[in-house]
Amino acid sequence: FIFFFKQKTAYEIYQCDWSSDVCSSDLIVHAHQKDYETAIELARRSLPIYSAKTNNYAILIDALRHLRRTDEALAELPHAEPLIDSTPEGMALLQDCMLTYLVSTSPSKAIRLYETYVENFGEPRAQAMACAAIAYCHQGEVNSAKEILEIVITSECNDPIIEHVQACLAILAGDTTSAQKALERAQAADYVEMYLCKHEDPLLANIKEI
Repeated sequence: FIFFFKQKTAYEIYQCDWSSDVCSSDLIVHAHQKDYETAIELARRSLPIYSAKTNNYAILIDALRHLRRTDEALAELPHAEPLIDSTPEGMALLQDCMLTYLVSTSPSKAIRLYETYVENFGEPRAQAMACAAIAYCHQGEVNSAKEILEIVITSECNDPIIEHVQACLAILAGDTTSAQKALERAQAADYVEMYLCKHEDPLLANIKEI
């Protein structure tokens, strides 16, 4: 993500030229500040006329998922998935699409998306690979999940999504204590998908509240 420190007023945002990158920057600002309702509104206003749609779809789907509007997020995926590519924006969109499938308890679709990406472009960024590892855990494919996790760790990724993967693997190994400790580390690192871990991930839903 790119962080911007000067936020425009709502009036300035609505008056901006949708053909420029300024509006995409505004979307990133609102998403980063967890102003998801505004991010959704601006993304939907921009998509029909803004040429660089990949980043806007990623922000729209991410915001819908964080507001638990999963059906709406799923409805955007057929439009978004064809835009996935090897650019940073494309990989971010891949990650958001995969997380949406996980929230909707469709890990096989997340895996299909990941494997198609790897076939076409090679390995995506570490966070997207970690999403795939979670999906493989949900399918009970422990070895595949471990192989991906090893690659992610080797890449020196320090995203707390790694703790989510480790919690899932611990649960599959019957080690609830280690799973809970992994979630505690994720929460301490301000993992943005903590709600998914604690409430919407079927593997982790029965772990004692932290």
